[in-house]
Amino acid sequence: PFGQKRLPDDTPAEVTAAVRSAPSFQPSATEGSRELNIIKNLICSYFDICRKNIMDSVPKAIMYFLVNTAKDVMQKELISQLYNEDKFADLLTEAHDIPARRQRCREHLKALKNAFSLINQMRDNQMTSGATFG
Repeated sequence: PFGQKRLPDDTPAEVTAAVRSAPSFQPSATEGSRELNIIKNLICSYFDICRKNIMDSVPKAIMYFLVNTAKDVMQKELISQLYNEDKFADLLTEAHDIPARRQRCREHLKALKNAFSLINQMRDNQMTSGATFG
């Protein structure tokens, strides 16, 4: 029956008597409702935590399954198109303005070399003549 304690059969008689004579604890109605409210609040908190964890994991799952899969598919497609032998000539052809830019760079390099040469000549002349500027 409720409230009675069942002890193993090999329990000594003194212990059995002490346990049976101890006052049994019967929770009152207010304590029971308070415990019920505590359990209810704990369960609600637990479900709130679970819901938050699921809400946090949904974008991660979308990123992993959708975006990464799309990235892999696009990368494979682009690589396959890039290594298409029919397009090698087009891909390796230099742009129409590159030769003109290359020629301008050669002219600038030539002008810089001339300026460097002139500066060195002026420095050498200054050192041989002993003149100082300033």
